[in-house]
Amino acid sequence: MKRLSNVAVIFALSAVASLMASDEPWSFRAGRGITLNEAAKVAVGLEVETVETSGNESALFITESALVETVRGDFVYTLNGAAYVRVAVKTGTRADGRVEIIDGLLEGDELVVGGAYDLWMIELQAVNGGRGCADGH
Repeated sequence: MKRLSNVAVIFALSAVASLMASDEPWSFRAGRGITLNEAAKVAVGLEVETVETSGNESALFITESALVETVRGDFVYTLNGAAYVRVAVKTGTRADGRVEIIDGLLEGDELVVGGAYDLWMIELQAVNGGRGCADGH
């Protein structure tokens, strides 16, 4: 029987770990955001819209479903390349299911309007322990 060198074993284990990681529904890297596979995007109900000013006004208004309000502050998720990144925002007036954003977003940003709260739960799970309550811990 042929014996593998330590380098070959490490390379093989690294390749297996890489394949296993690619089967994960999501990944999180601090400062770089959350990436989701296609099945996870569907499960979360992910919807993204481009931020635009409202008519002749210079103010930015977003749908309330895009805003995540927590004890850590108000924020939204934006699409940056293939990753969804949490962005702190300062809010203003609210009316008819829309929220004015005073600071934190620019016109043209790709904003998560469906599934923002689920992205927050994914980020909390990644940062605070890596497993959800339904995972049997």
